[in-house]
Amino acid sequence: MDTSNDDTDDRHVIQLKSCPRCKTAIRTSLRYGNVIKQQLHDIEEVKKKVRGNPDEIEKAKVKLQVRLSALEEKFDREDEAEEWKGFIQRCSRRMSKGIMTAVTENQVTLTERFCVMDQTLKKDLLGAPRGKVNSENRLEGVFLQGELQYLKKRFMSEGVTHRELRDINLEFTRLNLQLELCLLKYNITSLNLTLDEPSGHVMKDVRDELTSGKLIQTERLDELLEMLAAIRRAYPCLSPLTPEERKQIVSAMNLSKGHWYKCPQGHIYAITECGGAMEKSTCPDCGAVIGGTQHRLEEGNEVASEMDGAKYPAWSHQANLQNYVIVDEA
Repeated sequence: MDTSNDDTDDRHVIQLKSCPRCKTAIRTSLRYGNVIKQQLHDIEEVKKKVRGNPDEIEKAKVKLQVRLSALEEKFDREDEAEEWKGFIQRCSRRMSKGIMTAVTENQVTLTERFCVMDQTLKKDLLGAPRGKVNSENRLEGVFLQGELQYLKKRFMSEGVTHRELRDINLEFTRLNLQLELCLLKYNITSLNLTLDEPSGHVMKDVRDELTSGKLIQTERLDELLEMLAAIRRAYPCLSPLTPEERKQIVSAMNLSKGHWYKCPQGHIYAITECGGAMEKSTCPDCGAVIGGTQHRLEEGNEVASEMDGAKYPAWSHQANLQNYVIVDEA
């Protein structure tokens, strides 16, 4: 173990010294006992760094258990229950080994992504009435659902590796972009909306890149997703308000039911006073004619029932009464 010209390159390598002839690791030596002890100590320190701090590992396990419990209710179908049970058992075995916690955490993250995408697909596309979804969009939705189910089986499998999980995560990002493109086309069709030429070119470019068969890295997928998001921002009717946002707006305006309307392109506006249309104007978002005359809305305008639940305009007491449920007291 004396320093020589032959072993100067290994001086800073943390490993047991070996016999120069047979390469057997030297674990006992009266002369170099302290050197061997130091090497063993260094090796144990490296193991701790690789495996992680025990306290941090325990905290990570608790967080994973909470996330797994939240996901359990998502797999309530009979055919999914058995698959989920096996996945939980494999996760429990892996979490007993600190070095495998990272793999389990990646699997849980992918499971969360799967649930969000699967729910969006079922709710916003496959769950829509058949009359509102054309055959092309529905076929795309069925194809995406099949791809998601295939990826779920892959990342839930017992022998999945870190490298495979990275590849699956990239594929999830690609499918998420494809789902957003499909939903955007469905929204445009259902609203009878005509996009401007640049927006149409953007959608075509995104579709062409997705169907090119070439590998698309995460950074480029994020750029394409942002391009589609820009189209939604340019057309507010493609980005519907959340229930919480609607409540906040209606509460801030403090108008009775029947004062909210929308233009032919779906942009929301309000008429104050009696709530009846007495003059025409132009929509600030799309330029369409809004309002009307003599309490009659311009063609294409209608009551925005999604804002406050009103079915009729509030311009007369008789019509306004239809917006409320009258309960007869016995």
